[in-house]
Amino acid sequence: MKGLKSELLGDSINLRKLKLSDAQDMVDYITKRGSSKWTLTQFKNYTLDDAKVFIRRCQKNFREKTSLNYGITMRGSDQIIGTVGLVNISWTHQCAELGYLVNKDYWGQGIATEASRLLVAYGFEQLKLYRVYALAFEANPASIRVMEKCGLSYEGIMREAIMRYRKRQSLLTYGILKPEFNQ
Repeated sequence: MKGLKSELLGDSINLRKLKLSDAQDMVDYITKRGSSKWTLTQFKNYTLDDAKVFIRRCQKNFREKTSLNYGITMRGSDQIIGTVGLVNISWTHQCAELGYLVNKDYWGQGIATEASRLLVAYGFEQLKLYRVYALAFEANPASIRVMEKCGLSYEGIMREAIMRYRKRQSLLTYGILKPEFNQ
């Protein structure tokens, strides 16, 4: 594996490494009512300091090649409108987990799908991954559609695995293998 790319170019979006100056953009979209409704992390009272801690951790993980989180920007803009990442990377097993979060103002525009496709392609073609997987709450059809549009197939359910909104929530697992991606 060669050096990691700090930027990936899409048709309508770009993915780039996160920088500390992105912290306020992150706070703005994460704290927008409903934007993080379906994230595994609950962002209650998310602050500028929280965003800076997250970005520093992402930068460290990027250097160490354990997780690759990118900011999503619209072409021609430097303002991030979300993040997408390959996290929990296992170089030994050549697999990683895909995750994404997009500003609610941009939902329904194919942003998460384009960002995820770019990163999955990068994972298989450049990083030499063999498997990419993702998780979604069973009650989150939009995230499930993103995974399916990226070619991920349903693999199973983790029944009542997460406590969210004071009740048990099930997680669905989706995955794609390199030979399936190349088809």
